Amino acid sequence: MWKLLYKLELITGAIALSSFSVLIVVGVFTRYVMNFPVAWAEEASLIAFAWLLFIGGAICAHENTHVIIEIIMPEGGTGQHRAMETGASLVAAMVCAIMTYVSFRYTVEAAPMMTAMLRLSTAVYNSAAPAGFALMTLHLLRHGYLAFTRTEPDHPAENGI
Repeated sequence: MWKLLYKLELITGAIALSSFSVLIVVGVFTRYVMNFPVAWAEEASLIAFAWLLFIGGAICAHENTHVIIEIIMPEGGTGQHRAMETGASLVAAMVCAIMTYVSFRYTVEAAPMMTAMLRLSTAVYNSAAPAGFALMTLHLLRHGYLAFTRTEPDHPAENGI
């Protein structure tokens, strides 16, 4: 299940990145070369960027490459290190779970509003936040569990769990 979810995240992230890049180039080309800006390109690129941002965060949570502060972290391989890693993952998961709820409520409440140029529901880009935060919550809970049950020595955070 985790491999399938990860593949879907990577595919969604690749589509969002590709769309964002192409739309930015189209916007710049039509504005500065053709002297005829297409206003919808900017709005569409913002939608792609929102999805790229939150799906990218979920991918980082899956790969355990999110930003960490190692100043107070004890040496790897100790029980204290595992406990702190587990605790940090669970606290981050709780924050992401709260953000999932808050962003979902906002998405539902703002759904009747339409975007200016494309006339799409704002839920098209607002839904990226609850989707991304929900995925981050799942990945962080998984990492907390893996850190708690790990018996082999730790390896650096940049290599993932």
